[in-house]
Amino acid sequence: FRRVLFRSLLGAWLIARRLRRQTHGLGEREITRMYEYYRAVLGAVREGLLLVDSDLRVQLVNDEAKRLLALPDAVEGRPLSDLGLPPGLVGAVERRVAVADETYVLGQQVLVLSTSPAYWHQDEVGAVVTVRDRTELQAVTGELDLVRGLTESLRAQNHEAANRLHTVVSLVE
Repeated sequence: FRRVLFRSLLGAWLIARRLRRQTHGLGEREITRMYEYYRAVLGAVREGLLLVDSDLRVQLVNDEAKRLLALPDAVEGRPLSDLGLPPGLVGAVERRVAVADETYVLGQQVLVLSTSPAYWHQDEVGAVVTVRDRTELQAVTGELDLVRGLTESLRAQNHEAANRLHTVVSLVE
């Protein structure tokens, strides 16, 4: 009986030691609090965030990324290539290079995507993809270009009217 008890205690101690090492010495309360904070931050971020592991499987996605990329709810664990994302984005993640602010049109949306490899202790563990919606900015930019063109046209008409008026004044004199 003592031998079984000793082996059980030794096994429990070894398991507890390994768990402490893998959780960096954090207890259950700290891990729970950290998880809640991370979930709150992911929900509050206005950009879409997609974390992909080294096997190109989605490990984490926030609600904004699901909305912008039209992803299903159960996307965690699925390969990136099965999600119907732009081929350029999937290619950038596969090449494991940093890509900043590439523009993609997805349906009626203009999206700006950035990818960056993720490292942990000098080992690559996957990639981070951020997604921003630039549809409204694109529409405002188009309206601004239209207003600029209209302003130039009005300036030209004003100049032409001033020239005609100057001609009439010269003839009257």
